[in-house]
Amino acid sequence: MFAMAGYSQSDDGNSKTITFDFSKADSVDNQVSSKVTTVGFERNKAFYEQKLKKAKTQKLVGIILASIGAAALGGTIGGYFAIRNKRSYQLNSFGVGEIVLYTGLPASVALISTGIPLSVIGAKKQKKYAAKLKKDF
Repeated sequence: MFAMAGYSQSDDGNSKTITFDFSKADSVDNQVSSKVTTVGFERNKAFYEQKLKKAKTQKLVGIILASIGAAALGGTIGGYFAIRNKRSYQLNSFGVGEIVLYTGLPASVALISTGIPLSVIGAKKQKKYAAKLKKDF
């Protein structure tokens, strides 16, 4: 498709003839397009490997957050009842049990409610990108 790829010019007196050879241009065009395809293939593979790595990290972070939240929830509830059952007037007069419950409960619920969706979404993305890498590459 490049007209300047190859041409010849002959001069036989008064008339000039210019002949274009498009076969050379087509062969150069085919070589370039196959090279671009190869580069695109490597870029796509690297792109999906990077996405897979991010998905694994997202899943792991979600599992860690949910685990910390569950441990905090158990500790909060356990701490609340341990303080409530203590027979000391001073601890209950300041409402330490309620403070533990009212601060620990929202924090643990926030960690759990963030961790579970993060791990589920990360696991789905991990499956998606692993299948894409396995199928295409």
